[in-house]
Amino acid sequence: MMVYHVFVSHNQQDFAKIKPIVRYLRESRLTVFFDEGNIAPADTLRSGLRKEIDESCTFLLVVGATGLGSTQQLEAEYADGRDRERKCHFVTLLLPDVDFRTVPAPYNRKPALYWLPPLHPGPARRFLCAILNIQPGPNCEEELSGLQPGRIQTGPGFPTELDYNGSKRTVTLYPLLRDQGKPNLKLSWETWGWAISKLEHQILGHKFNLEFDAYFGINEGGLAIAMALNLHRRPSGFLCHKGHYTGRRIVLDQCLYPLIEGQGSGMPRILLVDTELKTGKALELMVPALRAHYAHTELQIYYAVLVARTLKPSAGPIVRLDELEAWPRLVHLAFEDVFFCCLMGEQRMEPPYPK
Repeated sequence: MMVYHVFVSHNQQDFAKIKPIVRYLRESRLTVFFDEGNIAPADTLRSGLRKEIDESCTFLLVVGATGLGSTQQLEAEYADGRDRERKCHFVTLLLPDVDFRTVPAPYNRKPALYWLPPLHPGPARRFLCAILNIQPGPNCEEELSGLQPGRIQTGPGFPTELDYNGSKRTVTLYPLLRDQGKPNLKLSWETWGWAISKLEHQILGHKFNLEFDAYFGINEGGLAIAMALNLHRRPSGFLCHKGHYTGRRIVLDQCLYPLIEGQGSGMPRILLVDTELKTGKALELMVPALRAHYAHTELQIYYAVLVARTLKPSAGPIVRLDELEAWPRLVHLAFEDVFFCCLMGEQRMEPPYPK
């Protein structure tokens, strides 16, 4: 489970010089673990910082003129082993006036950066890309968009193998980070648009060049996403359910079923669009009701959701899709294919509402 973008390993003698680096990373919307001297050195790699290193995507070894401290050497040795196992990204950062030749092996064979403020937009992007192990190039700006102020606050995107109903492909998923420890993750309109564009890109990139005959939004949030997707305009339907959050029996209410015409095959292709997927209980009611309403024809139903909840207490990379809480129900419902953008843990997502 990845909680931090970056673990900053430093010599306490360089503390004053490293504070601006940590401040810059945090202002760039990265989650940073930085020990400010609250953990005793003897406890560093017992139950303390070993856990924090395990939960960090990147280990940033900051080297100053005083060299590596004793605690820092222990941290670097442990992180080097994780780097060799491809469990983290190891980067060496040199403070000004430090000669790279003074960096001890094997850390002198790691990717190395120099801290030379102030960072202008171009160098700043390359600096963040190098720390997060994002390949520089035309997609660099897109990958960093999730980390810029005012945008969605996610962990770095990670590839996940999606194997569903005979369709195998690799998708990039983004873990949503907690909103300052609160159970509800309140999104902004920029956040909303960023996530929708990621979902849209995944749908448009499907190997079958999908064109849908109708879209169905699940509740108001799903309908808003369906209308915002930049796909070919088709009739839009609405599936609304009540009682899901109160523990009462789930019932459909005020649903709208448009008149749809199938393609030449006579099998209409429908996309269900949802805001967040938790247990999937509501889908078990909606999908049969949808098929029953259009009983005269066989439907090809696809499902797209902005955020899916994992079995983990907080969002983080998943290796298999069966780590999603609702995965057994998704398999049982046998959609033609499924699309995901982000992952969340225990928190509940709140879409942006007009003020």
